[in-house]
Amino acid sequence: MDNLTIRGAGMWYSTLYGAFADLNCFGSACKYSDFSVFGDTVFRDDSAPDSNFSGPTGAGSSLENIWMEHSKTGYWVGPGGSGLDIKNCRVRNLFADGVNFFGGTSNSIVEGSHFRNTGDDSMASWSPNNKASNSNNIFRFNTVQAPWLANCFGIYGGNDNKIEDNICSDAVLGPPMLIVPLLAVLPPACSVSRNASMLMVPALISVKIDCAESMVTVLAAPIVALSFAGPVGTMPHDQLPALAQLPVAGFQVQLAACSSWVGTAPRAISAAMETLSAPGL
Repeated sequence: MDNLTIRGAGMWYSTLYGAFADLNCFGSACKYSDFSVFGDTVFRDDSAPDSNFSGPTGAGSSLENIWMEHSKTGYWVGPGGSGLDIKNCRVRNLFADGVNFFGGTSNSIVEGSHFRNTGDDSMASWSPNNKASNSNNIFRFNTVQAPWLANCFGIYGGNDNKIEDNICSDAVLGPPMLIVPLLAVLPPACSVSRNASMLMVPALISVKIDCAESMVTVLAAPIVALSFAGPVGTMPHDQLPALAQLPVAGFQVQLAACSSWVGTAPRAISAAMETLSAPGL
């Protein structure tokens, strides 16, 4: 169905709830606004279709002022979605992704929204190699708190996707951003800019800080990407290296000042971040 509009009286006043509280868009210009959708999911079953919203979702579709909660995913978009605008939404307490642009979903945006306590990537763009490649998707001006599995942002394959002007805090088991070819996924090409994070890093990354060379060398990096930020807060975006990709051991970051350390994260990464946040960087 095309040109469908569902508008409530506000996310605090109009609510769909229960085991079958989900909306599926298989046409174009599906417009949803000003209500909440609360599912009744109590465990993650990847064979089950329980999402607050889902479907291929054609051009001209939008979600605005929507509250999504208590489902497996907030919005599973695709395969082949295009032209979806998600803005000013809140996404809470899920067993998997907040929003997943899947399998050729392109030209879509998530902006101005708040995500908390997702059970997988809060926002993901996923291009498995048996589907079309995602392109020209944007995650911008969003705030993410405490994803308890995976990352705040994940780009898995695709091209010309962007992560801009976001805040991520307290990622529990993964880095704030993960940008990788993973398993059967097409190689990624994207841009990352002006993001900030307050960061927890697993203790598997070995780092050497060499004052003589003013370099940080990653000696072993099973986690392929992380965003550097200050240990007790975030740096101004013009001082924040947007993304340090760590695909192999030996990746280096030039420093403006140095504080010697050799060891494993989190102490070594914390020392690196203190140095990276030094004045004059």
